[in-house]
Amino acid sequence: MRLSRDFRSTVFAVHRWIGTYLLLFFGLIFATGTLSVFPDEVELLSRPGLFRAGWERPGPADPAALYARVEAAMPEANILVATPATRPWLPDKVRIRDGRGRKQTVWLDPATGEILGRTGAVAGAIPEAILKVHQQLLVGTKPTRLLMPAMSVVLLISLVTGLIYYRRFWRGFFRLPGAGVEGRMRAGMWHRLIGLWLLPFLLVMALSAMVFLADELGAHGRFPRPGPLAEREARLPAGFGAADLGRAIAELRQMRPSFVVESAVMPGARAQPIILNGYDAGKGSILGRFSAQIDPVGPRVNAINEAGRGNLMATLTPIANQLHFGAWGGTFSAVLWGLFGLLALFLLVKGGSVHVAQSREGRERGGLRLYLRLIGLWRWAYLGLALGLAALFARYVL
Repeated sequence: MRLSRDFRSTVFAVHRWIGTYLLLFFGLIFATGTLSVFPDEVELLSRPGLFRAGWERPGPADPAALYARVEAAMPEANILVATPATRPWLPDKVRIRDGRGRKQTVWLDPATGEILGRTGAVAGAIPEAILKVHQQLLVGTKPTRLLMPAMSVVLLISLVTGLIYYRRFWRGFFRLPGAGVEGRMRAGMWHRLIGLWLLPFLLVMALSAMVFLADELGAHGRFPRPGPLAEREARLPAGFGAADLGRAIAELRQMRPSFVVESAVMPGARAQPIILNGYDAGKGSILGRFSAQIDPVGPRVNAINEAGRGNLMATLTPIANQLHFGAWGGTFSAVLWGLFGLLALFLLVKGGSVHVAQSREGRERGGLRLYLRLIGLWRWAYLGLALGLAALFARYVL
């Protein structure tokens, strides 16, 4: 079907408007999303000496063993989360509150269990703040929690309009700019080429974020109500230790032999359970996500939440999380998502270059300053956003 010139002009106008005025906002989303694929790496930038190449773990990853190591070395600490490393350059980690109530991360050698060092509350808060910017602009109000995933709809519109305007786009996957092509034409060719290469990735980002949007609109994932927990007077029963956590994990594995436990989240209050997160090796890390609730008294398995036991959103949300943050294929998917994230930023740069080059001033000079001038009053909105985020980020981290 041949599209009319007026229709294609309208489609291009929509695509150009989104790319012109929302370019910097999408840059914020892509940058924070890419960094959120690597939270441990961001935290360890303060202790780069703890990175290693090719840790060798002698047996299966065991959160209870990490708990035992930290419990023995720091008996005054409250252990919050124990997470074996999932990438070959990372050590295992255990989040704690020390005897003075300060949050810290303890890093351990996966091969020997030796404690390698710690990072403080500020280092741990930085990746948390980056993720909260990506999800809710660090504000946490209902409008911002809706705005960020709602940008997935805008991204999808931009993708569709770009494909409609780019005639026979399937022929352009390997159409590199020629040596003699310069200026706006060269930037436009790179923009189209990178856009085509990133099309599957950007579709996954848009569709997975729409699941998050549905959740914010009230379509929550729901599982059957678990049984009541035994009453206790403290966060954990008196005398609870690594051996008790180990028995809980062993009971879970006896019930589900194919379960791989990736983290143990300890209760923050006496009415909360222990949460064991992981996946069913028989189903894979995308479709087989589970979350088991453990009653610390006993301990005993109180409930297992997995695909098929809840409603549709209970199945879709873990899948969307795995796909959106590049956790679906371990190290491979994290590196791939990191590369795609950088290419997405390059896509925005080239799109901005096209807009600048189309202006009269852009024929002689370009750059960010000219782009900001061309978007008019929007630059003041971006300035306000930058100042607000800087203040919120500093408050959250410090």
